[in-house]
Amino acid sequence: MLCIGMIGNLDACGRPVPPGNVNDNIALGTTYTMSPAPNSTGCSDSPGDTTQLTGGYNYTGTGSLWAQMSTVGWQYQRPTITIDLGVVQPIK
Repeated sequence: MLCIGMIGNLDACGRPVPPGNVNDNIALGTTYTMSPAPNSTGCSDSPGDTTQLTGGYNYTGTGSLWAQMSTVGWQYQRPTITIDLGVVQPIK
């Protein structure tokens, strides 16, 4: 079973989540590399694509996510994204 998301203080599978780290974004503002480069014509906006994945923006609009310039996208590609956290970090 794959459980993704949060509901109150429970994860998507109903397990309690320890307080303090629920919404920490350890990648916020960090640098990353992408290979190949984004190529989706509706949302690629170099150099913006080099900061948008870790910029902390969450799309809450009603239009297509893939038509937003704040989206990073690939068509017919399987990208590799490497995020540099600066130091070893636990992922919970």
